Order: sequence, then structure tokens, then C-alpha cells
Amino acid sequence: MAADRISQLPDTILHHILSYLPTQLVVKTSILSERWRYLWASISHIHIAIYDFPSIKSFEHFTEAVLLCRDASSPIQTFHLCWGRDLDQAHADIWIYHAVHRHIRELDLTLARDGKLPQCVFTCKSLSVLKLTADNCLRAIDFPINLSGLETWHLSGISCEGETLVKIISGCPVLEGLKIMFCKFCVLEINSRKLKHLDLLETGSSHAKVRVVAPGLKSLDIQGLMAEDISLEHLTSLERAHLRNLLLNGPHPPSHSQHWNAVIEGTAYRYVLNFCKALSMNNL
Repeated sequence: MAADRISQLPDTILHHILSYLPTQLVVKTSILSERWRYLWASISHIHIAIYDFPSIKSFEHFTEAVLLCRDASSPIQTFHLCWGRDLDQAHADIWIYHAVHRHIRELDLTLARDGKLPQCVFTCKSLSVLKLTADNCLRAIDFPINLSGLETWHLSGISCEGETLVKIISGCPVLEGLKIMFCKFCVLEINSRKLKHLDLLETGSSHAKVRVVAPGLKSLDIQGLMAEDISLEHLTSLERAHLRNLLLNGPHPPSHSQHWNAVIEGTAYRYVLNFCKALSMNNL
């Protein structure tokens, strides 16, 4: 019989291999041999999605068992959770709270319709990457935002009330990458020297006001942005810009051929024209 060389690898390498698998499969490796029996309990990357389970109950039981039975001394670097609308919100809150208090670095949540985010998500200082996908509304936040370590934020499919988006961004002092996709909002105001990458894709609203002041921005990708007013200012470090399908809905909206001219000929034109090393403008 050939030697089991994989099992002879150190835990760090095995953990790295297991990090690419759904946690449901990782746990199943415990039946391979004594060497693998408890290895799953110290993994730092947890990926659990409701569509991998035959029922809500099995999803709930498995998630709770993983979080309760894992090695409490092992930090959680990545927590990816996808749940459905029939899940009790209290369960999701407890799971997220558990992950946040394990020095989590990356949180990737796919929320159910009408699913909510617990306050602890917006006050997690260890969080470096936050990805939120949902088909619901992010309501006004009445508590301080403190995401002091957040460097990357992806937001998809969420409607943001009032200036909620502005408040969250203002609480991310070291944010370098921001991607907003398929979202609705009224106000987006970014004033940051740290931001390096900004993507606004198929997002906005007919009355949205967008203002970006980002002298450290290196790449800008705007596609299908709907807004009443847009202002791009002090983009003095910009190296790449991809701009197309801007829909302006102000009191006197420009014609289709003037969409990007309206932006370029405004306050941002001198930066877009003078400081872009590679500017791509399609479907004007």
C-alpha cells in the first residue's frame, strides 16, 4: 500500500488546502484517519451556504455545531455565510457575533431578503475585508461606525436609506478598495486620501448625488451609474479609468452623446484628462 504522504504534511499546509473547500466537506475529512479526526476544528476559514443543505434545520444544526465544537483558541480569518429567508434572524446574529469576536479578518455575508446585520459588524476593528450581498434595505444607522481596519468593502444588491452609505464610509479611515454593485442609494460622498480603487457598477438612483474626492485614487470603474448629479474631484493619482453608460437625471439631463461630456466638462475634467494614463470611455 502506498504511503499516505498528504497526512504527513504539517497542519499549516493541510489547513491551507482545506481553506479552499466548503466547511461541510472539510468536516467530512474527519473520517479519513486519526490524523484528520480533529484537524477541521482548528481551521481558520469557514464557508457555509444554505444551498448545500437539504433543509433549514440541517443548515442550522451544522453551523451551530461547527462554531461550538471548533477549537476556541483558533482565530477565524474568513467567515463566509449564505443563508435563506426562512432562517431565524437570531441564529444568524449569534453566528456572526461569534465570528466577529474571533479576530476575524474577512467577512463575506449573503443575506436573506429582509435579513439584518448585527451592530457588531460595523464596530469590528480586526475586519480587513467586508463583502455584503443581499436583496434588502440597509436602514439608517444610529450608532457610531468603527471599522478602523477595513481596507476592502464590496456591497451588492442593497438599498441604502438616506446618508447611511456616507456614514459607513466615513467610519472606514483606511479603506482602499470600494465596489458598489446593483445598489440603490440617494447620497454617495467619498472624501478620502486612502482610497485607491473605486467601482460603481449598475448602481445609484434617479435622484442620487455622487461626489468623490480622492487624490490617492488609482483606478476608477463606473458602468451604468444612475444619478442626478456627479462630481469627481482631485483625482490626481488616477492611472486607469473605465467610464461608460452614465445616466444623468438632473433638471436638464444631457443627451446620450453628452453623458460623459457633462462629467468631464465639470469640476473633474482637468483631472480626468490630464492625469489618466489610460482612459477608456465606451458606449457614449
